[in-house]
Amino acid sequence: MTREQRQRGEEIIASRINTPFEWGVHDCGLFVADFLFAATGVDYAADVRYKYSDQAGAVKAFQEIPCSGIVGYLRRKADIYQWESVTPENARWGDVGILRNGRESACICIGPEIISAGQDRLITKPRSMASHLWRVN
Repeated sequence: MTREQRQRGEEIIASRINTPFEWGVHDCGLFVADFLFAATGVDYAADVRYKYSDQAGAVKAFQEIPCSGIVGYLRRKADIYQWESVTPENARWGDVGILRNGRESACICIGPEIISAGQDRLITKPRSMASHLWRVN
């Protein structure tokens, strides 16, 4: 990720730090997609954006693609766009993945931590809690 891309990504994170979770607006997948859109100019969530407003709607939107939840969705995007799979130890700032924290959530690597949309605000966890990490081209 270039310095300019990182700066745009940091701006998205700063603007959402205290934003509560809302399906179809600021959920884990759209937070990551908005971050990537700001950084890369590619809307990786164009196929699901504006298609749901609750959990049941998100499940339906993923089924129509078809994929199984956020893990399946990110795997599909990784295959389509040929994102490189990386381990938590080798993850870099801006890599995307899955946070396993009682449920699966899309997340972004921000150095030694990962960040994701939480119930009341963005949450950070140790990078070691990430799985299925990818480096977005």
